[in-house]
Amino acid sequence: MDKGFLYPLTGRPNASSFPQIRVGHHKLAHELTQEETGILPSSVWEDVQQEIKTLGSENVIISAEYFTLILESEKISNLKNYLSEYETKIVIYLRKQDDYLTSLYCEKVKMGLESCTLQEFIKENKPYGDYYNLLQMWRQYFGQENLIIRVYEKSQFKNGLINDFLNSIDFPLEASQMKYNSFSLSSNVSQSRKATKIMQRLNKINGGNTAIQKRLKRKMVSLYHDVLSTDNSVSNLILKIPNSIISDELISVQDRINLLQEFAESNRRVAQEYLERESGQLFYSTLEPII
Repeated sequence: MDKGFLYPLTGRPNASSFPQIRVGHHKLAHELTQEETGILPSSVWEDVQQEIKTLGSENVIISAEYFTLILESEKISNLKNYLSEYETKIVIYLRKQDDYLTSLYCEKVKMGLESCTLQEFIKENKPYGDYYNLLQMWRQYFGQENLIIRVYEKSQFKNGLINDFLNSIDFPLEASQMKYNSFSLSSNVSQSRKATKIMQRLNKINGGNTAIQKRLKRKMVSLYHDVLSTDNSVSNLILKIPNSIISDELISVQDRINLLQEFAESNRRVAQEYLERESGQLFYSTLEPII
């Protein structure tokens, strides 16, 4: 707890293979996504509420990317009911859909949770890129006045991403004035595109559900993090594989353009209704087709 702000320990998973996920409150989001409709989450949510009461902080930050994967309004309603005694603000960062879905795919592959191609993944997960629909659900239960919409784009950050977030919650310090623990924000290193393709193929081979296959999968996931996702001789060797054998491209520029075009109307409505931009431009960076 610092400067009257609490970042609870409860709800943050222990994951030795992926230290970056220990930072987010993924258990809280996971319990919401696993609950049956109409049933309030318990257990870890009750635990975090108890931690808040025990420490008595005026401000509490709960954060996990997986909250944005909640597409059922009933589950957002459950969350609202559970937070009913608090004055709640929702900070949502919106990333260009091509980058967001690609990043989500790479993370799932690295964690051994996905074995399909990126193209198949995008086709199956397009609802997560409809930001207008997403915001409308959160707006329904928390009110637009309690939604803080930020754009995940370097040119739109206020003095960098961390300071942008701190500013959005009126945190009294800047990033340069804060002390971090042993886990640094740079620890979540993205694997190369070629490494992602190798991981995806290994996931496909090792997709069974027998006890032996599950144990093997856990070992493979650990290997992904230790070898393929870090800067070492193996990952550097993978980068040298000719593109004719393993392409360095996950998604083409034209496919990115086509994908963003599908979300153009949704993005326009977000920009105009939530950010009061008459131009309707949500993202400032653009892609040009290769001719």
